[in-house]
Amino acid sequence: MNLDSLVEQIKNYLSNLEDQPFEVVEAQDASYCIRITPDMLKVYLDLYPPLGSGLPLNPEDVVNALQQEGIPINSYDMIYERIKKCNESDICYENDLLIAEGTPPTPPTPGKIEFLQPIERVRRYDEDDPAAIDWKKLWELPTVDEGEEFALISPPHSGTHGIDIYGREIPPEPVEVLRYSLLDGVRERLMIAV
Repeated sequence: MNLDSLVEQIKNYLSNLEDQPFEVVEAQDASYCIRITPDMLKVYLDLYPPLGSGLPLNPEDVVNALQQEGIPINSYDMIYERIKKCNESDICYENDLLIAEGTPPTPPTPGKIEFLQPIERVRRYDEDDPAAIDWKKLWELPTVDEGEEFALISPPHSGTHGIDIYGREIPPEPVEVLRYSLLDGVRERLMIAV
C-alpha cells in the first residue's frame, strides 16, 4: 500500500465521521479508586469526574473508605480540595494523588576487605631489556614483614527497619556474611572506620 492510497482512505474515513451525529454522553456518576503499591509503602487516590447528569463524588465517602481500610491520611484538606475540583470539571482526571506514604527499610552495608599491599604476583623483568631472562626468578610474590598491616577488614552492617502505610515494621534485607580465612602467621585485628 502506498502513501497516496493511505491518505485517501483516511480522508474518506474522516468525511464519513462528519456526517454522523455525536453520541450523547449518558449520565455517569463520579468515581474513585484507591491503589496501594505491592510493597505497601504508598497509597494513591484516582478521581474521575461525573459525566452528563451524573452525581458528584462525596468527599466523606472517600474518607470513610480510606478509614475502613485503616489507611492514615496525610492531608484531609488536600483530598477535599481535589474532590471539589474534580466535581466541578468534566474533563479533570486526578490520577496518582499520593495520600499516604510509609518509610522504606534501608539496605544493609556489605562487608569488605581492602588490601593495603599488592596481593598479585608481579613480573620482575623488563620486556624491552635485551639481557637474558632468569626463568626461575620471573615472578615476584608479595610479602609483608611481621606486624605489618596488609589489609583492613570492614564487617557488614545490617540495614534499618522501615514502616509500611499501616504502621507495621518492614524488616531490612538480610546482611550478607563476609567470609574469609586466615593463613598461618596472620593475625586478625578488625579496624572499623566510622
